[in-house]
Amino acid sequence: MKNNDIRSDIVRRDLYAYEVAAAMKVKPNSLSHFLMKELTPTMRERIEKAIIEAERAKEFKHEH
Repeated sequence: MKNNDIRSDIVRRDLYAYEVAAAMKVKPNSLSHFLMKELTPTMRERIEKAIIEAERAKEFKHEH
């Protein structure tokens, strides 16, 4: 399976793919589709930033 590091990072941060997709402003199916193929450096960076953003949003939600 491609992009296992990204998939593992999502799980490790206790996130769901739909949360990362929302941070990217794409549908969850689109994120899943992106992860099926080898990512370009630009797309990898975009997904990594969305993971961080989704994690922060989740933490903020739990604080309030």
